Amino acid sequence: MTQHNIPVETLEALSIEALEALKKDIEKTIVKKQEERLEELKEEVRQMAERLGVPFETLLERMLQERNGKGRKSGAAKRKLPWRFRHPTDPDKGWTGRGLPPKWLQEWEASGRSREELRVS
Repeated sequence: MTQHNIPVETLEALSIEALEALKKDIEKTIVKKQEERLEELKEEVRQMAERLGVPFETLLERMLQERNGKGRKSGAAKRKLPWRFRHPTDPDKGWTGRGLPPKWLQEWEASGRSREELRVS
């Protein structure tokens, strides 16, 4: 069910060129309305921050920092994990056991060896 006031028959009577032009106008209008909506939301957030005594710019900076993985609270700070597996010949290489195994470990296992041989005790 459509919620516009243009009868389908009217649209079907238009040429492809006219429909393409209408489509471009519609897309421009959608972008404009989305921008207006974002501006309204920004103003609402600005007013809410002011009511709470938080400078809007400070709020924005904090949100950007969190999005970029910076500015974590002290309890959530990234800590370096100890290696669970060490490279067989290069003591400067290791793996914590999290995430994808490094290439050297994948090659080690592909050769038929076990990663348990490299486990740090």
